[in-house]
Amino acid sequence: SKGFMRKNSLSGALIQVHNFGNNTPPLGDQEIYDLVAFVKEAVVDVQGFFSSDPNSLLIHGGNRDNGKKLFQASGANCVSCHGVDGKSGTINVNIYDLSILDLKRAYHRIRVGIPGKEMPTTLEKNISPTDNRDIVSFILDCLQPTPLAGCLDPVLP
Repeated sequence: SKGFMRKNSLSGALIQVHNFGNNTPPLGDQEIYDLVAFVKEAVVDVQGFFSSDPNSLLIHGGNRDNGKKLFQASGANCVSCHGVDGKSGTINVNIYDLSILDLKRAYHRIRVGIPGKEMPTTLEKNISPTDNRDIVSFILDCLQPTPLAGCLDPVLP
């Protein structure tokens, strides 16, 4: 089921707000409110984070060590599904391979999720846009086929 998902402010549950398909009735007042809230909270201008060249894997100002701490932290919950190496978790997805296809899309998927998927998002976890950028930086540097030295060592408390 594709559509716009939003976290219910009272229960915390993800709810489908609108599926934007053919034969869909117009948005109601609550759906418009939810859409505006989503845009206000979730949409981030990433022009300063990434190169304007769509083929570039350059991240401006990314801090991979901070990204590693966030990726491995129990609060962010990334490792439980993706594994410490980004490919050996409970889901059959190599997040490095997906991320290098489109850095901006990877950034936004981590930030707001994918409609119909139960992935916790950094928006739900109150992780800042710059911290979200750092997670992408960690993925690029440390979850590549030959990770940089020390990348996958556990984070010490």
